[in-house]
Amino acid sequence: SNVSSIMYDKTTAQLFVQFDSGRLYRYDQVPRSVATLMFFVNSPGTFVHRVLKNKYATTEITGLI
Repeated sequence: SNVSSIMYDKTTAQLFVQFDSGRLYRYDQVPRSVATLMFFVNSPGTFVHRVLKNKYATTEITGLI
């Protein structure tokens, strides 16, 4: 997988995904059940592309925090 870290904020329903490249993305309004699944899949990178991408509002926040 090309994902280096994952964080979920249950109060805002935001999922943060950092890739090995250093890029950091925020996915908005991700249900807790979907975010929880990501912590248990074999390939979080594949999960991003199959489940998150183009389904949830995404913002690249690399360098902003």
